Amino acid sequence: MNKILKSLFLVTVVAFVLTTLYGCAHSLEAKYGPGEGAGHTVVNECPKSQLALGVKPPQVKDQYEQALSESIVDALGHAGCFSRIQQNYSANKSGDAQSPELILETTIATAYSDDGAGNWAKQWPGVLAFTTWWKGLLYYLDISTDIRITDTRIGMVINVPSKDRYEIHYSSTARGVFSGSIVGWFVLTGVAFLSALVPTDWDDNMKLDTNIKIRDEYGKIIAKKIIQSLKGKA
Repeated sequence: MNKILKSLFLVTVVAFVLTTLYGCAHSLEAKYGPGEGAGHTVVNECPKSQLALGVKPPQVKDQYEQALSESIVDALGHAGCFSRIQQNYSANKSGDAQSPELILETTIATAYSDDGAGNWAKQWPGVLAFTTWWKGLLYYLDISTDIRITDTRIGMVINVPSKDRYEIHYSSTARGVFSGSIVGWFVLTGVAFLSALVPTDWDDNMKLDTNIKIRDEYGKIIAKKIIQSLKGKA
């Protein structure tokens, strides 16, 4: 009995030290679902015609989708496949002699979810093995992108749809049962069990961190699809 008590005491001390040292620390990793996103770069081969591209304001619902739309334009700019890129293009200027030949319209819709059952297991009783810390909770970010490119010279419309998923691994001692407290982590109680049923949803900090992690790769993925679609047509 004394050995058991000593072991529990030791575990409690270790937990206290770890919680104190790492309670506010976290690590977020984003992985492109299908795997093809790793190292994705914009194709070097551009369409034969170096046309001007007008970019209309995107249809987005929040700052995160806005940032993703901007990453697409940035990637297109770095590709060097257009004579110029005119942002915030307005259709009422279409009669201008300097109007771009190609008009780009972007619609982005993001959906946030999580690995419910898996995350619950990591919180209870997985917290006994520090799973919320070393393995992390699993979340998903699905991005639906609809690109519409209009060639104003001939009225041709090119549609470029894309469905992309990112797996987000979030590791933190401050996330999980009782937000990483000693009681919640190391005591198997009914209260801890029930609190594990409460999902650890996405918050603004996670959304911001994820957006920063993925925006460059995402922009290149969509830009590559756009350029490939234009090649041989524009």
